Amino acid sequence: EPLTDSDTPAFWHIAKAGGSTFKDIFALCYRLTEACEVGIRDGHDKDTEIGAFHIGGNRFNKYVNVDTTNILGLDRAKNI
Repeated sequence: EPLTDSDTPAFWHIAKAGGSTFKDIFALCYRLTEACEVGIRDGHDKDTEIGAFHIGGNRFNKYVNVDTTNILGLDRAKNI
């Protein structure tokens, strides 16, 4: 079934179970944007609006500026 704009993947990263490979496939093959702890790097934890960006010179992996790996990050995402 082809992807649509309304598809929202959910991914639970389990250590040593191939999770990093899946994250690379999501970014490089499917061009999906990820919401995780990477999203608050480089001062993006101070952003006042939701946005997406690339880290460093990597033009494929795109991240939302929220940390969805903990309760505080989820609360912040809900409030901005």
